[in-house]
Amino acid sequence: MVPTIRPLRQWLTHLHESERRVIARYWALPIEVASSPDDLAQALLTPAAVTRMLEMLGPDERRALEAVQAYSGEIPVLIMEREFGRLRVPDSYPNPRSYLLALEEPSSATERLYIRALLQRIASGRDHRYSIPHELLALLPPVTRRSVHLQLTEIDTPSAMLVSDIGVLERYMLELLTLAQEGQLEVVHQGGLNKASLVRLARRCDPQAKLNGITREEHWPFARFLRCIAIGANLIRTGSDGLMHPTREALAWMQLSTGERLRRLMEGWIVSDWDELTIFCGLRIPTTFRRDIRHGKQWLQQLVAQIPSETWFSFDNLIMAIQQAEPDFLRPDGDYDSWRITDRTGQPRNGFQHWSGVEGRLIYAVVGESLRWLGLVDLGLEEQRPISFRLTELGAAVIRGSELPHGQPTERLVLQPNFDVIAPPSCSLYGRFQIGRIAEQVSSNANQEASIFRLTKRSIHGAFGHGIGIVEILSFLEEQTSRDVPQNVAATIREWAGEYGRVGLRQVVLLEADDSTTLERIRRDKRVRLPAVEQIGERMWAVPDGEAAGFAERLRQAGYGLAGEIEEPKSPFSERELATILAALTFYAEASGLLALEADVSSNVRRRVMRLLPDRVVNRSYQSSREAIEQLRAQLDRNHTE
Repeated sequence: MVPTIRPLRQWLTHLHESERRVIARYWALPIEVASSPDDLAQALLTPAAVTRMLEMLGPDERRALEAVQAYSGEIPVLIMEREFGRLRVPDSYPNPRSYLLALEEPSSATERLYIRALLQRIASGRDHRYSIPHELLALLPPVTRRSVHLQLTEIDTPSAMLVSDIGVLERYMLELLTLAQEGQLEVVHQGGLNKASLVRLARRCDPQAKLNGITREEHWPFARFLRCIAIGANLIRTGSDGLMHPTREALAWMQLSTGERLRRLMEGWIVSDWDELTIFCGLRIPTTFRRDIRHGKQWLQQLVAQIPSETWFSFDNLIMAIQQAEPDFLRPDGDYDSWRITDRTGQPRNGFQHWSGVEGRLIYAVVGESLRWLGLVDLGLEEQRPISFRLTELGAAVIRGSELPHGQPTERLVLQPNFDVIAPPSCSLYGRFQIGRIAEQVSSNANQEASIFRLTKRSIHGAFGHGIGIVEILSFLEEQTSRDVPQNVAATIREWAGEYGRVGLRQVVLLEADDSTTLERIRRDKRVRLPAVEQIGERMWAVPDGEAAGFAERLRQAGYGLAGEIEEPKSPFSERELATILAALTFYAEASGLLALEADVSSNVRRRVMRLLPDRVVNRSYQSSREAIEQLRAQLDRNHTE
């Protein structure tokens, strides 16, 4: 909540008459006006009185007053007191004696403005500010509004540099999304990728990669960075199954231009919980509830956006310039004590005197690591240590939100008659991702070479299993290659499509009789209410798994002397509970579609539940979910109309 500034008259009303007399004396007004708050306010709010007061102020008070004006008339208490001293009030001291001792010290510029009624101290919750009363602010000579402008000095081009490579980030991001699509990214309970997932990611980008000593994300910060910005950009999400899944927006992101993709990832970095202070700087900050990580990143983005592109600057110069122009970008309330920061050795790093060790190190980490990983800056090296940087032309446009430079044109996939698909290094991310869903990768582009995929019966059948039809496959190949699919390849894919589904697996219960006559008698017996069975030979039926238990009980009651026991389905739920679960799963899947949300429930999960239930229960569950969906659709229509 923003503190409320009281009108000058109201503020004077709450003061004791002796305090009003002090104000009148400082303003060189007759003491008699202090007896009435209205008279005193009227006397203060005259141009002549204001001019006279300003002439009586010393240089420190004038600077302090102008500093508040530069903040539009309100300034956080701690920022004001850091430069212009404290306001001594009894409540800020542990006991009366310490307050009396403090009064022996000279007053500060802040206090001198306060006792002259030029400042109010207002508070709401943790938000404490000094404010110039609005009526007085309108009578003060205008000052230049506070503007944040970095004063940087260009340096020579370094002899050794590390040039950013956007391809590295996008290659890893593509593999991350591919593994998520395949259900190969598992998360631990803290939300990070487990070791097996990290190994899969590393080997997808480099088959020879060895993650020695890496057991969790903290040991491989780049992998954590990828996951965080992908979540922030809404490209992946964690499902209820403990796996990461790509979102609908991931495919749309792949089809953007390089610059737009980078801009989206930078926005994902800003809103993510990626925290350079703890990850790169090694600081420990237990009071995370007081921090606004996003605000700090946004401020740094605005500051870095001032830097010209293709020009080299030293990190020391950048850090000094930000400290001079906007030292409180990370802690806008000026509170440098409440975060309880400690370094790796446990030493406290609180107070403005540790600005270089906190804010300064953060600036170095953001520009030298995060923005470099995003492919927005190049680094200048000295003895392998980054000491300078420059914004690339593309990086500057992404950070500023300005018009993006034209990128390199993308190359098309090349489909050969031998079923190989060549993906050039500059092909679209969308094409590379989608070809990986219908073909097997033969070689990767770890060395910036073309990747080779191969269409096989197994890969095509796998695509069918994920709901990708033959029409979509052939259309995709034509679109991404800009050529007709070779006749032999198209004919073979259609042949493979015809073979898909000829063999299948399902779970049933077998009912076996001594002779076919017994089975026929059971078929005609109305007491057993024969479910939909399948004849297997003359003496055997296949009974649906969900119908078997009830059917067996009816056979026993009818006196057929049924032998053997039916193994109960491995489910901790009753039939009624399973019916409710099926209805909920069906409703959730359809409602997610209506609301354009990502559904965690696959059709395979619903089929598994269905197999545990009789047909009548399945039908009833679907009917319940259908009624609920219709009500939801009607409510959405009403909301849209309103």
